[in-house]
Amino acid sequence: MTDLTGECWRLIFNLADSFREKANKHNKENQSAVDNITVGQLRILKAVASFIIQENTKGIMLKTLAEKVALTPGATSIIVDSLVKNGLLEREHCETDRRAVNIALTKEGQRKMANYIDYYDQITREVFAEIPEEDRKKFHELLQLFYNKVK
Repeated sequence: MTDLTGECWRLIFNLADSFREKANKHNKENQSAVDNITVGQLRILKAVASFIIQENTKGIMLKTLAEKVALTPGATSIIVDSLVKNGLLEREHCETDRRAVNIALTKEGQRKMANYIDYYDQITREVFAEIPEEDRKKFHELLQLFYNKVK
């Protein structure tokens, strides 16, 4: 690994950690019920929220959620359990098949996700305000290229 690639990875991981830490602080200051949230928990919450909006449904099945976040159903279930315990997700039996369980955001989970989205939007607007439009577009293209190669 070259010095540049190592530095890029360090920056990417540090950026992700900083975003999460500052978003947690933002949520705490906005009286969120849960002070800290892990990256894995945030991925699960985001995936549940996105699926519900995209599919116009009440919830998502555990197997589908696991596929969306690229984790095993067992690992996903553990994270979901912690989010249920913290009052951010709830499990509801499917109306058509009582054996099936849908996972949905609670009101607190919806509020927490809204706080995270507000924070990320705010910080992005602040950074982008200092960057010329052409550079913002190039930055987006490079991020997309990098994401496409890694996923």
